[in-house]
Amino acid sequence: MNFKEISEVFGQPDEEFTKNVKNLANEQILKSVEDAYRSDVDLHQREREMLLKWLRWVVSSEGMLFGILVTLGSSSNKILCIRICFALAICSVAMSILCLGVCLYSELHYLRKQRSRLEKETRTAIAEYRSVDYHKIVVHPEKIFGTLEKAGYICLAFALISLCVYAVLQVIFP
Repeated sequence: MNFKEISEVFGQPDEEFTKNVKNLANEQILKSVEDAYRSDVDLHQREREMLLKWLRWVVSSEGMLFGILVTLGSSSNKILCIRICFALAICSVAMSILCLGVCLYSELHYLRKQRSRLEKETRTAIAEYRSVDYHKIVVHPEKIFGTLEKAGYICLAFALISLCVYAVLQVIFP
């Protein structure tokens, strides 16, 4: 039996029945939003948390390295090449800290944007009595943050190379 045959047998639904159906639809939509949000976001959250832990560890390690470099900088070496290597190492570590710090901020930006899209899509779905389109909720990371993360790693690698050259030059020219 389809809806037309049912309505012929039982008559047209009254307002209370229609209201109950709409309330049930709203509850189902909200439940589907909650379920999808929990399952879909859980995977993304785990990935993001691992990335955040890694970035925090790298930034804190670089901060300690920066402090050590600053204390080592008081040695007065007269060879210009050694001083340049040391200055490059300090600048590279500072730039790496800056770039990776901005990447840590990008996580906050990502979460705010995702929450905003979820709220907007949920309101739209409830107003239109439909289920939530989860493809509209997904937030892709912005390219600038990915570029800054790569730049941070490149600066860190350059700093380590500069420190190795500095150490070799210190041994060769005491």
